[in-house]
Amino acid sequence: MVTAIVSLQELPRLGISYLSILPQKNSNYRQGLPPRKSTIVAYFSAHYHNPPFAKGEPLMIPALKRTLKRLSRPFRPAKTVMFEGMVMRGAIEDYGFLKALARGQREPYTVALFKEQLRADDLVIDVGAHLGHFSLLAAQGIGQGGRVIAFEPHPRNYQYLQENSLKNGFAERISVLPYLVSSERRELTFYVDDFQSDCSSIVPGAGSGTARRTTVQAVHLDSVINPSRLPAVVKIDVEGAELQVLKGMAATLELLKKGNHRFTMFIECNPEALSRSGASAVQLVEALHGFGLRVDRINEDLRTVMPVSAASASALTGCDNFICRW
Repeated sequence: MVTAIVSLQELPRLGISYLSILPQKNSNYRQGLPPRKSTIVAYFSAHYHNPPFAKGEPLMIPALKRTLKRLSRPFRPAKTVMFEGMVMRGAIEDYGFLKALARGQREPYTVALFKEQLRADDLVIDVGAHLGHFSLLAAQGIGQGGRVIAFEPHPRNYQYLQENSLKNGFAERISVLPYLVSSERRELTFYVDDFQSDCSSIVPGAGSGTARRTTVQAVHLDSVINPSRLPAVVKIDVEGAELQVLKGMAATLELLKKGNHRFTMFIECNPEALSRSGASAVQLVEALHGFGLRVDRINEDLRTVMPVSAASASALTGCDNFICRW
């Protein structure tokens, strides 16, 4: 990794308007303003054994100039894409996610299974809603009588989630809450990752490694869900804190099981994130089985689901989505 220091005055000579900069290095970035007129640091990979510049003249070498131009973008605080006939807006740091979404490349089989579970007037719970991918799909599929409760504690994502709900006409259908979901109601430490916002978690060490520490109010689902209207679908993606969420919805799962209600849960299993929280994929599968749920791993490549036992869970290494039903 080579670091080039470029002053603002030198940018016009290179034909560059602004470089992609590190948000935590410039507070103006978070406020949607151009970078301050000071030194900007651009990071780029040098795919050479020797750096492509001569001593004392780093900015005039064509290879370096082309690299800087490729990394350069006019300053844009947000990106907007279309998916499933809906608008999705997010920060420029989430553009990779948004682009995959627009192309239908973001967990397409999980999305298909999720949409199959939706019925008119359903209640859907989205824990770790991010920018609203599954919340919007749910709102689209449950009709005017349905309701989505979406939890997103990342401050920037929470704002985009509200905006995406409003832009798609779902403001009355989606309730957006800025809370963590855990096993109890109290304040918890939350690690906010602005570069990989979908990796923000109560578990440190995930994502880009640049997460900032903050405190967020946590709730448990048993305190939010009214027993008179139980959820038909729950999606959980909380980067290693899944067991805490399950513990906090034990009473709800018991009611669902006892009443033989139609119910489907989509839950992420990330062994690496679980291990950082002191848990494991085996413990997650055992907990799901303990609630009486059948657990299947969603295979995106083969577009199929495969049963998961506690024994087979020990062999899981990558990040998988489970679909769980009675």
